[in-house]
Amino acid sequence: MCSSTDWKHMARSFSITALALILLALVGCSSGSRSVRSFGEESGRTASKQSEQTAGENGSEVKTEPQKPISSKAFGLYVEGVLREQVGRLDSAALFYRYAWQYFPESYEIGYSLARVLYQLGEPQLALQVAGKTVPKTAELWELSAAAHYELRDNDSVLFAYRNVVRLNPEHATAFNFLAGTYRLRNQLDSAAWAYRNLARLVPDNFRPWQELGRIHQQRGDLEAARDAFHHSVALDSSRANIPSLAGLGEIFAQTGPSDSARFYYLKALEADPSNELVHMLLVTYYIEQDSLPAALQYSERLAELAPDNMYVRRRLGLIYLDLDSLQKAENVFSDLIKSGDRAWFNYSYLGEIDLRNDRFESAINNFQSAASRNDTVAGNWLNLGLAHRKLKENDAAIDAYVSGLRSVRDPRGRAALYFGLAVAYEQEGLVDSAITTFEELLKLDPNNAQALNYLGYMLADRNIRLEYARDLIARAVDQDPRNAAFLDSYGWVYYRLGDFDKAVDYLSQAVALDSDPVIFDHLGDAYHAVGDTDSAREWWQRALELSPDNESIREKLTR
Repeated sequence: MCSSTDWKHMARSFSITALALILLALVGCSSGSRSVRSFGEESGRTASKQSEQTAGENGSEVKTEPQKPISSKAFGLYVEGVLREQVGRLDSAALFYRYAWQYFPESYEIGYSLARVLYQLGEPQLALQVAGKTVPKTAELWELSAAAHYELRDNDSVLFAYRNVVRLNPEHATAFNFLAGTYRLRNQLDSAAWAYRNLARLVPDNFRPWQELGRIHQQRGDLEAARDAFHHSVALDSSRANIPSLAGLGEIFAQTGPSDSARFYYLKALEADPSNELVHMLLVTYYIEQDSLPAALQYSERLAELAPDNMYVRRRLGLIYLDLDSLQKAENVFSDLIKSGDRAWFNYSYLGEIDLRNDRFESAINNFQSAASRNDTVAGNWLNLGLAHRKLKENDAAIDAYVSGLRSVRDPRGRAALYFGLAVAYEQEGLVDSAITTFEELLKLDPNNAQALNYLGYMLADRNIRLEYARDLIARAVDQDPRNAAFLDSYGWVYYRLGDFDKAVDYLSQAVALDSDPVIFDHLGDAYHAVGDTDSAREWWQRALELSPDNESIREKLTR
């Protein structure tokens, strides 16, 4: 029963409006059998349709006992808290809710209200303490717990709470949204996909869940599912806001075909947002892969205008100019990159390549030295440095470059290339023994290097030394590439040196059928002369002289 003293106290404390609310509430108080739970349901303060089976603290289902009738003291204190909360006096409301909860700790409505107000007062830890003691564990209570854990930056607990929210209320879009985003950030793709599918169910007119599903499937390599999700997303919105879905479709068709479909979606994305840097970048990549550099250049130039400070974009433009032999434009790009502070080794290396093409060998040497000083592990820098020195007939400097490279480069393929360059430089310097030793070092590293096998074999055969060994080396090269004219020429020539002239004619005839080279023609003339076919010998020597008119050795053969 509510005493007259309680009534007078409340009448003094609140306005006429508040008084009317209490009168309504006290209808239940006077009966002695109403619980705060039933009061809360009538005032709309609890989750709808609370079931008798509710979630326990660990997420399991527990049976709740019927609540005992509320005491008049707890009821009055609770109502005082409600009215103070309604007028924004949260500190006071929390105080009355706490008093009410002390009298009646079994009440869900009192516990939930106290936890909620504590959270609003910036006391998430206290809110969680109250929520932890409040039963039943409704979706509403789990949502409040999630918010409090979020304030405390306890993301694992937020995740756990929201998982319970959606278990109890599968229509809770906010919870699914949090779960989706969190799983996405943690790269838990299966769970993220589950959450986004539920979001797509709950907000069927929103394109973003489908967009995210497409990106997740694409990341997982399930391109068919990704394509379907992106199609759903684009069907809902193909505007600028949904560029990722349009671009995603383009990327998928670029991988799976047809390529025209990839171009269609890229251009559709560009139509929606003509200044989108990502789409321009994708179009550049698309046209490069289609071997259409002029088309790639169009979008690369526009991209450089859109992102003038993006070093990668500018560098890629320079490379396209380089591949299109627009050497001055390429040089301008790489020089400007260096002037703007981008002193990466590859800018100097590209400038060195431009110098080589322009026969500016001194400048090439300076640029390749700059590149190598910034990254001495890249074989290409040392190889090109050696090449530039060789172009200037500076074989000693070329040898030094290759040797320096071998001290720094660890990549096996790079080392093999450096050994090859060094061996060739040794041979051109007349250091045959050093050349042979270097080629043999290369073949220890890369036993099936066909170019090295052929070069060493031919070098030995041409000097008429270690001929059986030379034949075996060249045979291994021919086995790898039986239609290589240079290899067949070497093979024929080693048989010529071995005195097996018929085989020499055979292999050299195969070589001339594949390549019009004066050296091969000369060798075939020698082989025919060795087998006594003078007319054929003179025919091939004559053809060799036509291609190499300054070759006095061939001219002398024709005067015999």
